[in-house]
Amino acid sequence: MLPSIPAGALPHHLAIQAKTEERDASGGVVETWTTAVYRWSRVEPLRGRELLEANKIDARLTHKITMRYYAGLTPSHRLLLGTRVFNALVPLTIEERKAIVELFAVEDV
Repeated sequence: MLPSIPAGALPHHLAIQAKTEERDASGGVVETWTTAVYRWSRVEPLRGRELLEANKIDARLTHKITMRYYAGLTPSHRLLLGTRVFNALVPLTIEERKAIVELFAVEDV
C-alpha cells in the first residue's frame, strides 16, 4: 500500500517553475521562469533536530516542503508560494514509492 497524505494536510498551493533561457534582440541571454505545474504542499520552517541534520547537507537550508510526487522535480526548479521564492535543493522520494516527496529548500529573501 502506498503512503498517503490526509486531505487538508497540504494547505499551501505552490507553483513549480523551471528556468528557461532565451535570446533577446541584441543576442544576449534572458533568464525566465515558467510554471510547469501547481502542487498542494506543506511548507514548514526547519527546526531543532531537522535543521541540525539538514545543515549537514547545506548550511543555508531553511524549509521542508512536502507534496505528492512530481516526477520532473529536480534541484534546478524553484517553488513559488505567493511572492515567496524557494529554491529546491534536495528532493527525496519517501519510501521510494513515488507517492510523496519531501524536499529541503532555501527561501530567497
